[in-house]
Amino acid sequence: MEHKVIHSDNGEVHYWIQRNRDTATKCIILTHGVTADHTMFEKQVDYFMPRYTVITWDIPLHGLSRPYRNFTYYNTAIELNKHFGYRGY
Repeated sequence: MEHKVIHSDNGEVHYWIQRNRDTATKCIILTHGVTADHTMFEKQVDYFMPRYTVITWDIPLHGLSRPYRNFTYYNTAIELNKHFGYRGY
């Protein structure tokens, strides 16, 4: 998986992407809960990656996505939509 970083006004958000070479493939974004990080999805990534592009991320204020100012679930949804909204992966 390729590690990438989004630089937002509130802090850095880290994510990992495994692209499927088939350009018609759909994308799955795996989002963890409180106190977890992207590593909880290792088995799911292995399962889905032959058929999908898979993105895992450390939501703001979790895992490597620290520090992050003004954490709310609303801001997390904004980051998700702003940076991972459909782009035709």
